[in-house]
Amino acid sequence: MARSRKRKFSDEDDAFDENGILKDGRSFRIPMRDSDALQRDVAQFADQNRQQRDANRVTDASGGTAGLHKPGFRIAATAKRDLDCYDSYDFDLSQQWRRDVAPYGAYPYTAAAEGCACTLDGAPGTLVKQGNWLVCTPDDDDDSTSDARSVDQREAAYQKYDSDLRDAWRR
Repeated sequence: MARSRKRKFSDEDDAFDENGILKDGRSFRIPMRDSDALQRDVAQFADQNRQQRDANRVTDASGGTAGLHKPGFRIAATAKRDLDCYDSYDFDLSQQWRRDVAPYGAYPYTAAAEGCACTLDGAPGTLVKQGNWLVCTPDDDDDSTSDARSVDQREAAYQKYDSDLRDAWRR
């Protein structure tokens, strides 16, 4: 079994090159009483590097780095995000159900458009104010009878369809 030997250098100046850098394979011991001040300098240097690195760091839209490989926004880590805009948007979305909901096919109310002509399923009508909306109402009064006629026609067509299916096996 081969025994490794540590090389001991008698001359400390021989361990450094002409630029004062420790040569390969050499070591330099620092006494414990001297290492405390060195540790403070190293910690300050590390803090400066961390601040500089954080200034250049990019995060995803949620503020982390786990989603950088996914599509989406990229934001500088030190950029101030405008949370007031997000909060107001979120509040508007959460309170939207409480607002006045427009009837189907309604338009926002304007005084100039009230009473203007419109069409409702191809039939002539007039824009009438209902709440904060303009709704197209049909002009003719006999519309209720035409609705009843169309319902009767649909029922008759369904009855014919039903009887055809019922008697299809006899053919």
